[in-house]
Amino acid sequence: MPEPTDFQWLVERRSQIQQTLLDLHECPSSKLLSTEGNGRALASAWAFLVGAAFSLWRAVFLAETATTQRDDWPQIHAHARMYLKELIETNTIVFSRDQSTRIWSCRYYLHNAYCKIVEAVDHLQHVPLAQHELAKPEVAAALEQRAVGFTSTRRRDLWDKAFAALAVLVALLNDRTSGSTQRL
Repeated sequence: MPEPTDFQWLVERRSQIQQTLLDLHECPSSKLLSTEGNGRALASAWAFLVGAAFSLWRAVFLAETATTQRDDWPQIHAHARMYLKELIETNTIVFSRDQSTRIWSCRYYLHNAYCKIVEAVDHLQHVPLAQHELAKPEVAAALEQRAVGFTSTRRRDLWDKAFAALAVLVALLNDRTSGSTQRL
């Protein structure tokens, strides 16, 4: 039985991730291409955040169901096996397979987003002016979620938490942080 869709959540989050993709695209190239100062750390963080944003863009279409239940391991395992079978048989995965195996595929994209966020934070740790933003609760919550795992948390909650951290980090790269008068 298909899960009911929460269109309000889906449209709001799709809009948020689309805007974030645009914000990443508009990040000043001069800052990202510089080999001096913080340039390399910022460029690496930006590349990881592009990966996180892509993963959240893909996951939003798979996490939109209105279910309040958490996924259980047998469901995750069954969907992973279906995904793997398709990959072996056809050597390709299309979005319709992501949808039909969303309990596993959504978690794959979410896990990837969290990994990319952690990598971006690791690079930004070396940028003195980034410390205030890295200490924000949104970033800390994503790092903590990555440490404790994903299986017992609802997909939508995982998406929201990862996106909140991503939004803080993208604003940092675009010098759109609250309370900061200094530029990276």
